[in-house]
Amino acid sequence: MFGSKSAEHSVGRGRPMVVSPAAEAGVVAWYIKDVAGVPELFSRGQDGVENQLTSGGAILGTSIKFDSVQVGKVPKIDSAGKLTEFTDATSEVIYDFGDNVPGVADRNGLGCSQTRVGAGDLALNGAAIAAGAWACPFSGGRLITIYSPNNIAGVVFTIYGTDYTGAAQSGTATGVNNSTVECVRCFWKTVTRVECDGACAAVEIGFSDGLLNCDLALGTHFRIDPENGADVTVVMTGNTGAGSRDRASIKLERPAGGDFSWAHAVGDHTFYFAGGAEPVPTASGTDWYEFVCDNYTPGGAIIWYCSAYAQDIKA
Repeated sequence: MFGSKSAEHSVGRGRPMVVSPAAEAGVVAWYIKDVAGVPELFSRGQDGVENQLTSGGAILGTSIKFDSVQVGKVPKIDSAGKLTEFTDATSEVIYDFGDNVPGVADRNGLGCSQTRVGAGDLALNGAAIAAGAWACPFSGGRLITIYSPNNIAGVVFTIYGTDYTGAAQSGTATGVNNSTVECVRCFWKTVTRVECDGACAAVEIGFSDGLLNCDLALGTHFRIDPENGADVTVVMTGNTGAGSRDRASIKLERPAGGDFSWAHAVGDHTFYFAGGAEPVPTASGTDWYEFVCDNYTPGGAIIWYCSAYAQDIKA
């Protein structure tokens, strides 16, 4: 039963035998879905109705009991009965990014127009700032931008925070004349501070491209539905087993606008398609991609080879 200290239960093809408050009959699948940045457990019955089983990591109702069919997906429960994390993902586990995907570029989302007469910290006062800092609302990160309508050529801006994996990082962007410049090509999960090394006028701090991290600690089937007009790169991290036995898939429901790209050398992770030719994702359509991992490559790179794909899938 959930709620006991250090309890662990496997999640897979077997169905929940007891779900409270609403008992479910004929459950055919359950899966993890991102809700406001938190992985929650859902089930879907033969009637197609989706049922949310956890909220904020806590179980809704009194208990969920699974039968003996196990595929290695383990939700961990703390002493208070709260769902803390999912580990050992397998290809049976679906992770739906839902609405938690990169939005379109926002020129002043982190810092509104401001002027400094000399070196120092810039104010983080944009609409996306909370408690004096910015945190990416989805699994992944954003590119950080500096803009000014004035000539700030040569002024160096240093950004502090964490990368898309949560590791501490800093990076720089050198100002230009009446334009936008990106911090050196790295993605940010959080930004806690931005400083400049000289005078600058009407400076805005924002973000542009987004990186979605298909983290295999969350699942190995991923559904991605980017916001229309957003530029998105996808990376896959983590592993489910050893070497080439790792497998994963992505269902991409692409809108009409925005650029979509597969990660190349984002950290040590790279997608590879046969012959090096990447298929162009279907605009206003749905594609399905299957990947197999090889993490025994020379130099230690982790390569996800596309083993099969289908494009413009119709219902």
